[in-house]
Amino acid sequence: MKLLHLFTLAVFASQLTSVGAAVELPALFGDNMVLQRDVPVNIWGTAAPGETVTLAVDGRKEATTKAGPDGRWKAQLLAHKAGGPHELTLTGTPSLTLHNILFGDVWLLTGQSNMDGNSKGMLKPEILAAEQPKANYPNLRYYTVGHPRKMEPLQGNWIACTPETMPGFSATGYFFARDLIEKLKIPIGLISAPGAASARRPSPVSASSRSCPSTSH
Repeated sequence: MKLLHLFTLAVFASQLTSVGAAVELPALFGDNMVLQRDVPVNIWGTAAPGETVTLAVDGRKEATTKAGPDGRWKAQLLAHKAGGPHELTLTGTPSLTLHNILFGDVWLLTGQSNMDGNSKGMLKPEILAAEQPKANYPNLRYYTVGHPRKMEPLQGNWIACTPETMPGFSATGYFFARDLIEKLKIPIGLISAPGAASARRPSPVSASSRSCPSTSH
């Protein structure tokens, strides 16, 4: 749990280094993202101090909160079953909508080169050539955090798995998620954070973490 709290703090701090007047979300929340199923999910961001922010999924209001004196706010979505796609709308100044959101299982990929290495660089050419044409998994989404310990604003976006994008996915993460999707038939989200921990296997989101990626150590 200490690792979970440190990782969450690093992500939170690194993405909220600049507080502006407009309603904004960290880069981690965006189009095509996967949110953890079956548990309430924390969403956070910035706005003008004192501004009211309302969150709605597919037009149904689920949470209302107010930005604090420092402009930061946090709200919690209701628990959702696996599936999608959905739209998440934030009503504020300005309002914004995130598209093609899925609820499923979210996994944090941590470790070193064995977890960080992408499929193009890690797989033998013949294995990549055999697997890449079959890598059409629209419900598998991938996000690269980079190195949050640098405490810099995170940049990135959620990428759906296609034959074109699969070579850039973590090789370990891809085969792990592929097998989960084929077995569980639900969306899978991978958050790649190489160097964020010493763990060398994918780590699940736990219900107690309220949708924050965690390790089971």
